[in-house]
Amino acid sequence: MTKILGAKAGQLSIMDALSIAGAKIVSERLLASFVGNGSLLSGGVKLGGAFAVNKLVGGKVSDIVATAMTVDGAEDIVTAFFPKFAGGLFRDVKSQVELI
Repeated sequence: MTKILGAKAGQLSIMDALSIAGAKIVSERLLASFVGNGSLLSGGVKLGGAFAVNKLVGGKVSDIVATAMTVDGAEDIVTAFFPKFAGGLFRDVKSQVELI
């Protein structure tokens, strides 16, 4: 099991990728009630937060959280520019944020 989790995909181990995905889910759900999700505002706040976490905290955990927030922030900005994709390109359903 440790060989699988330690395997590299690019510069990241599988464990790093799983940690980043977990941190993205948690931060996205926590921040959605404050700044929304899928907008330029939410994307900017998340990118700014990622920069702040990386500069102020440092270390492996900081790298994981900052990477998760960067990916989520970038996803929000892309979603804001391409809303049809977020709501479903081939269906007429509005995207919703499901909170915990």
